Amino acid sequence: MKPAPSHGSHRQPLQALRHAMQEALRRRPAMGDAILACILSHGHILLEDVPGVGKTTFIKALAQLLGLDMKRIQFTSDLLPAEIIGVQ
Repeated sequence: MKPAPSHGSHRQPLQALRHAMQEALRRRPAMGDAILACILSHGHILLEDVPGVGKTTFIKALAQLLGLDMKRIQFTSDLLPAEIIGVQ
């Protein structure tokens, strides 16, 4: 059986990711830390803010850094959950 990696082995890649996120979020470093914590805990992220502050641009850059696809949902007051996840 392969030994588990030490906690220190993850430090450098996480610091590099955090630095790249901070570069993308120059005006909001705390938001980057919260998003990184959410990703590491396998959580979900809901970004709410006024239009034009770069939410979508940041998430696209983050997805590219992590080698992931990015999906965006534009919420409206009449959007139903079934319209997002479907019905059985």
